[in-house]
Amino acid sequence: AFLAARTIQNSYRASKARELHKGLLTAWIENCAAVMIQSNFRGMQARIAVTAYCASRRIQSLVRGHQARTAVNFYKCARKIQSMWRCKRMYNAYKFYRAALAIQSCYRSMRARREVLVLRGEY
Repeated sequence: AFLAARTIQNSYRASKARELHKGLLTAWIENCAAVMIQSNFRGMQARIAVTAYCASRRIQSLVRGHQARTAVNFYKCARKIQSMWRCKRMYNAYKFYRAALAIQSCYRSMRARREVLVLRGEY
């Protein structure tokens, strides 16, 4: 009887120990699963954030490049306009110079013809 009671007690304690171990094992597995899910989710969030950051840097770089090219084109156009304006100013000054030379030439030739007429006695 004593041996039978001991065997039953051992069997009962072993059964309870297995149930406890099974419960702890299940809790540990669930905990590990939760940690893995959280880890994967955070990794995915980090990859999305890095992708967005890289995309924003690329967009900024494209915008800055466009602004720089636009500024260069603006300065090139401004230089071209300035150059054309200076050229026009110089051309107008040259036209006035040529006109003054033409007037002087006509006046001198008129004076020379008068001198010739005076010398001939016809004036």
